[in-house]
Amino acid sequence: MGVITANIIAADIDDSKGYASSRDYAASLGVVPKQHSSGDKQVYLGVSKRGNRCIRTMLIHGARSVDRY
Repeated sequence: MGVITANIIAADIDDSKGYASSRDYAASLGVVPKQHSSGDKQVYLGVSKRGNRCIRTMLIHGARSVDRY
């Protein structure tokens, strides 16, 4: 993660939002799979498209560059 991405994420996280965990924040960005669970059966769908589009795009590009090397 670069300086620009870190600054944008830090600006996006506000103390008033009160995320309980990092997964909650990731879910608000839309970078975790949607979950449709019923009883004992858990079904994970594709990645959702909610949240800050700019941050999601930067995180995806960063992951692709790491994966490339």
